[in-house]
Amino acid sequence: MKKVLLLLLLVACSREKERPSPPAPSPAARGEGSGVVRGDVKVAPATPASYDKAVVAFRSSPGFHFELAIGKQKASGDLVRPRIGMETLHFRSGGDEWTATRQPAGVAWQRNGKPEKNEPPFADAVYQWIVMFNDPQKTPPQVAGDHLEFKNLNTNESVSVWLTASGHLAKIQSSGAGSAFPAVELEITEEQKS
Repeated sequence: MKKVLLLLLLVACSREKERPSPPAPSPAARGEGSGVVRGDVKVAPATPASYDKAVVAFRSSPGFHFELAIGKQKASGDLVRPRIGMETLHFRSGGDEWTATRQPAGVAWQRNGKPEKNEPPFADAVYQWIVMFNDPQKTPPQVAGDHLEFKNLNTNESVSVWLTASGHLAKIQSSGAGSAFPAVELEITEEQKS
């Protein structure tokens, strides 16, 4: 009886047709391949998974240059991160040079080379965007041409995100939500190599 069952099983298996394997995803579906050039940055096709990876890379990057506009105020500067938790942020806004150094007891601020105990809300906002980068609760990101779009569920702002060809954040724009949450535009130059 065992021989008959084994024979039936072998016959059944030999009649099963091989199923073709699914086609490999295209380079664009994997977030690779040709991208669009915006200015001097090659922008890659973005996916929700590539955005999540880009956020992790941004939060752990050894450093980069940025241009940030929050409402009508602008900042231009650099972040240096020898390791996570030891960030130094340098930026220029208006006529002032700001430095924020993360220390065990908190953030030490300097304005134009002198200690600053009462940094303005704008300086704190720059620090939050560049060092902390709080990724909001959001609707599922949707691919919109060469970038991703989602809604910030906390503020109801529309947010657009572009990635570089190497999968790093290149540009972020938010629509703003009134005076408490002004529109933001952040452009990041590719991370420095350590």
